Amino acid sequence: MPRASVTRQINCNKKQLIDLVLDIEKYPEFVPFCLDAHVYENNQKGNLRF
Repeated sequence: MPRASVTRQINCNKKQLIDLVLDIEKYPEFVPFCLDAHVYENNQKGNLRF
């Protein structure tokens, strides 16, 4: 299976970074080769199934 690796340094605070990582459905907008992303379940405990 092909693999790709990219390293970037971003200028943001911890909350902004966590918000970015948790916004899974927006991954296709900024993750190379990611064509689609969906959250199938988000329960009251904050657990995600994607």
